[in-house]
Amino acid sequence: MRQEKWTVKLLDTDDGSGDAILEFPPELLAQLGWQAGDLLVYEMNSHGHLQFRKTTDEDQLEDQILTKIANDRLQDGRPLIQVNIDDL
Repeated sequence: MRQEKWTVKLLDTDDGSGDAILEFPPELLAQLGWQAGDLLVYEMNSHGHLQFRKTTDEDQLEDQILTKIANDRLQDGRPLIQVNIDDL
């Protein structure tokens, strides 16, 4: 029987960064066909749950990383950094 919903705990990195590790259960990885090295993107649904999906679009992953950096800076009270495409 295919399990449709999974709940996993975030593991503290214990490095003082506030970051966490999300370990996907091996059964879930097998069910979805995900492997080490796959690119995953996530979004928060209307119920406040994270939904992950596999992507082959590296630009989409980079956008998600930049959004996280911007949100972290706002929460810390630091100004955002303006970056021009030509600077990259």
